[in-house]
Amino acid sequence: MKQNYKFHILILLFLLFISCKSNNNTSYKIKGSSGCTDVQAFNYTPDANFDDGSCKYEYKLSWTKPKSWKENPPTNMLLTSFTAHDSYEIIATISISKFPGDMGGIEANIKRWMQQIDLPFENYSTIINNVKQEEFPLLGNGNIFTLKNNNKAIMVVMIKQESETIFIKMTGTPDSISELTYEFMIFCKSIHWVN
Repeated sequence: MKQNYKFHILILLFLLFISCKSNNNTSYKIKGSSGCTDVQAFNYTPDANFDDGSCKYEYKLSWTKPKSWKENPPTNMLLTSFTAHDSYEIIATISISKFPGDMGGIEANIKRWMQQIDLPFENYSTIINNVKQEEFPLLGNGNIFTLKNNNKAIMVVMIKQESETIFIKMTGTPDSISELTYEFMIFCKSIHWVN
């Protein structure tokens, strides 16, 4: 039995020696697809087996707020919001939101803002005829809407991007909107994309 054991070891060593000298290389192809494998990227491809370098990361908006404005936490609909104060009370609220597409277009948005300040719809043509366009150096061209009704007013900057629209909205009284317009426009021009 001892000799049988030696014989098996000898055959095993011989086979090992022969297999090490072989020049036959076998390569295997991994089936699957390429794509972005980083779950942090907005174009993450869950079915991809290997990363092809195509990952893209969402840019975020950044801004410089006036020192006197108080920033509030973001909500589901708002990227952020601010309150502007005078010596005694809040005189206006400012918000930034971003939505896919054009969010119904100019007409639908104007009508929604008119409802928010109880402005009769017969004032629509006056509002649309007074839309101002301005260049926002860091975001592109935008439309500026100002709606006023007795003790309520809204000023909105609407900037269309490639696949979404940015809305910067200030709500207050007609007097507070007039008082804060310059500061609001400087704020709007500070908004930019960061990675």
